[in-house]
Amino acid sequence: MASPKSVSITKSPPSKLRRTKSKKKHFVHQKVEVFRASDPVLSVFMWGINHTVHELHTAHASVLNPTTVNVSGTQPHPAVVAVCRENLPGHFKFKEYCPQVFRNLRERFGIEDQDYQMSLVRSSPMKDSDSQDDLLLSSHDRLLIIKQISSEEVEDMHNVLSEYHQHVVESHGVTLLPQFLGMYRVTVNNEDTYFIIMRNMFSHRLTIHTKYDLKGSLVSREASDKEKEKDLPTFKDMDFRNNMQRIYISDQEKEKLMEKLDRDVDVSQGSHTHTHTHTHSPGEHPTGNLILLLGIHELDRGEREEEEEEESACEEEDEQNNGVSMSTSASPSTSPKGGAASVPAVWAELNPGVDVYGIQSSAAAPRREIYFMGLINILTHYDTKKKAAHAAKTVKHGMKSDNETDWLPDHCTVRLDFASRQIGLFLFHLFLFVVGVILNLTVVWVNWQRRRTRNTVIFCILNMGVADSILMLILPISMLEVALDHVWLWGDFLCRSSNFIMVANIHASSFFLAYISVERYLLLVRGSAPKMGSASEKSKRNIICVALWIFALFLSSLETAHVRILATDEPVCFLVPEHDYEKWFGSLVIIQLSAQFLIPAALMVTFNTLTARAVRSSLEVQSRNNDDVWFLHVYSLVFIICWLPFQINMVLILVDLAEPELFDCNAVEQLFFSYAVVRTVAFLHCLANPILYSFLSRSFRSKLINLVLSHLPQDAVANRGMDQHANRVEGVGNGGKANNIADNNTSQTDGED
Repeated sequence: MASPKSVSITKSPPSKLRRTKSKKKHFVHQKVEVFRASDPVLSVFMWGINHTVHELHTAHASVLNPTTVNVSGTQPHPAVVAVCRENLPGHFKFKEYCPQVFRNLRERFGIEDQDYQMSLVRSSPMKDSDSQDDLLLSSHDRLLIIKQISSEEVEDMHNVLSEYHQHVVESHGVTLLPQFLGMYRVTVNNEDTYFIIMRNMFSHRLTIHTKYDLKGSLVSREASDKEKEKDLPTFKDMDFRNNMQRIYISDQEKEKLMEKLDRDVDVSQGSHTHTHTHTHSPGEHPTGNLILLLGIHELDRGEREEEEEEESACEEEDEQNNGVSMSTSASPSTSPKGGAASVPAVWAELNPGVDVYGIQSSAAAPRREIYFMGLINILTHYDTKKKAAHAAKTVKHGMKSDNETDWLPDHCTVRLDFASRQIGLFLFHLFLFVVGVILNLTVVWVNWQRRRTRNTVIFCILNMGVADSILMLILPISMLEVALDHVWLWGDFLCRSSNFIMVANIHASSFFLAYISVERYLLLVRGSAPKMGSASEKSKRNIICVALWIFALFLSSLETAHVRILATDEPVCFLVPEHDYEKWFGSLVIIQLSAQFLIPAALMVTFNTLTARAVRSSLEVQSRNNDDVWFLHVYSLVFIICWLPFQINMVLILVDLAEPELFDCNAVEQLFFSYAVVRTVAFLHCLANPILYSFLSRSFRSKLINLVLSHLPQDAVANRGMDQHANRVEGVGNGGKANNIADNNTSQTDGED
């Protein structure tokens, strides 16, 4: 919702509203018992409304204590009908939720059951011409709105209904929140459709000339060019400011408005559907997921439109009297256009019993206007797309992106430069890609020549090099995503597949690092001359490697099952589960923390420590400097340094999601700012792995030199002694123990079948 700072309200005495005429529409009344609609669901809906309202009217009204509304204990009314009637399906179900509670709400909002019934069943609900939402219908008299909702929103309504009813009672029905009048379920062909009935916030008889959807944020809050081309576009916060829009109301109306706003926002904060915010401080209005719907009717413009329509009607009547043949297409006078052309002849004064959301402009206003204002979106299921959108925007722009306009409270002192972060991350991605591809493809090329080796460690290094190479080759997609400020332009398939490949290879790289540590210790314990040439030993090794790859792919499928395009103002590739964002994100964090970090790190630390102890106690190493043994711990340390910051960041984000009041806005700003940074830093392990496990080994370097020389012309080899030196190094490696700790890493016994 737009904050009071963004809405200019003049302080002037109220003035009496001049009256304008609006055109009458002749409705064709049909019998109540027919329930004719093009959609069988609507036919059942109309039948069910008529049935339940009549039953409530004839039944003895139960005493309702508004302070102890037991939503879960109410008995919903199921109507199961197996009939074959015209206009009704053969078999259907109709269910009304909490009938006594909603009847009491209708009474407190001043709506009689008979009026409620006639609005919904006299004629079929119709598509609201002012709305672009296919899930919104209006009653034939435009007094009520019928909204199709999800099962999650039904659950949300049950959770907040008691508090909502209490608020309506305490405020005597004076509220900016939607006036909920009934909730129903229609089942046709075993498919459930849920409806909730609300009072129309706009006038049922006056044309709305300008409409705003105000959330209180300037980030990505501007109507698109396509939206602005519509007859009645829905403008947003940026348009409100750019259009220099003002709301002119009297001091008395302003005081009433602010009182209702304070009261309604407070009660919505207590409900579970309200978005948490870290920027709330006394005197502010953090509306979170709430949206202020603003409709403006211009009286002078309405009068001109009415006069033009009357003149057009007179011309048509004259033409008909003169015998002029008319076109079969509908003329402007007979085609409904907005609200003014489809209303009975009434004076354009606010009716306190009907226009409960309307406020007349003050006498000092530059033009005579009527404002219709109400809060919407209190039932938006925030556990799914809204939470994903909130997280994505906060990662991109920080706290101010999804909270307030362009300011933060005074206690939020941290101001981080997200633009500089974007440039730095792009350059860092570029460095990782260039260096990582060269190093890892070199490791794969050299070790591929030794793929038949009896040494399991070398075979594992080959698999790890493949995983890191694929990870580096797919990095340009992330690099372009960073350059475009996380805007995704390559479709849903590439969004899912690229994330799947990246996560799978991250897991595979960690698994093979742990496997290398285990196998290196076992190789040392079994002796320096491994006897692993048998087919059974190599088959066992291959089976383990294949199993690790399959397990990595399986975990990746779980983590990326709900990664898709998030349709915010700009498309984002993000985690968008269908239900319960916290549970899915929590599961993702647990999988990453345990399978990709804790278990591999524990295996690496344990077996590298055991290997260091075994090497230290060896007679061949006792005469050497034992400080070299500590190099074995570098492998574990580098892995932990690369991945620990990212894992801590993910856990803290999960904690913030579960307990939003635990961290202040400064901590959350730094937390989301650092997310992309520590995630990119974690990729440094793809550069460290080839250096630590391959290039520091003299045997690997010797093999690399031999391969390079073998691809050069023989006369280009100037020094044949280089080959002899390389052979001596290889011979020492085959002698049993490595010459140093770096060679002990791979225990280069490079025999082949």
